[in-house]
Amino acid sequence: MARRIFTSSEISAADFVDALNKSGGEQKAEDILREIDRSGYLGLEEFVRDQLIAEGLSANLTERTGDGGADIIVKDELGEIIYLIQCKHTAKIEMPIDAGLVQDAKRVRENWRADTAVVIGVSNAKRFAPRVVEEFRNIIGRLIARDELARVRFS
Repeated sequence: MARRIFTSSEISAADFVDALNKSGGEQKAEDILREIDRSGYLGLEEFVRDQLIAEGLSANLTERTGDGGADIIVKDELGEIIYLIQCKHTAKIEMPIDAGLVQDAKRVRENWRADTAVVIGVSNAKRFAPRVVEEFRNIIGRLIARDELARVRFS
């Protein structure tokens, strides 16, 4: 009887994010970016992790030390690592990101024993240095800068 009276009102986190994006447009994106800028490196990592979870992915932050070059590890339903994510937060959003991202990206697959995982570099900066862009092409990775950050989709 209850099934006839009540209907499901479940809404996924992804549905909620989509609804917010549709009803806020550019202003919402700017609010998100300002909050990421204020919240520091951990805020950026948590934002990215939350976006992944909203997409239905299994995403976890790594330990602060000895992370093997990855800040976030994303696994599929079988427990295989599909994304290895390195986040670089900066207070100087106009300066291209360079420091450390390439070294981490080069060693991360080996450190995590995930040869097929996609390596993703994420930053709140407006752009990456040309060297970083080239290296990520070489390792077949993905870069996500500020202009894509507030609306990023991983899957």
